[in-house]
Amino acid sequence: MIEILDLDGATTNEEIAGRITEETGASELKIYEQTKLRSGAWRTKALLPRKSADKLITSGKIRIGLTFCRIVERFDIPLCFNCLSLGHINKHCKEPASLERACFKCTRTGHVPKECPNEKYCGEAEQTGHTSNSYNCQNYRKLMKEKIENLRRRK
Repeated sequence: MIEILDLDGATTNEEIAGRITEETGASELKIYEQTKLRSGAWRTKALLPRKSADKLITSGKIRIGLTFCRIVERFDIPLCFNCLSLGHINKHCKEPASLERACFKCTRTGHVPKECPNEKYCGEAEQTGHTSNSYNCQNYRKLMKEKIENLRRRK
């Protein structure tokens, strides 16, 4: 997955997909919803075949419309919303499926994260003050470091 930064707010996903296809020849790609940054610039993520992504990552930029946009590799550590553990998603969870979803911010049930009244809690580190998918979590940082090392070995 790649992240495309510095987009013009008027750029459409079709324009982005068209330019990526022109640059890489990738026919199968998915462009995610664009989000506005505090700076006023826009960004989006794109999922495309590895070889095509590598070509864009190596280049580091792509011209979309009149704007040169930066390209960076994007990867995340999956968070299971069933057991709130890192490294897998609900579909592959070994815990029995819960009917009531726990809030990923505090790990309690009965509310949604957006309306969470409780202090942040990390079930991975069993500590307050951060969530499992936060860079403040030493387990999350360890998994990110391993993922980066694996990517470097692959190249």
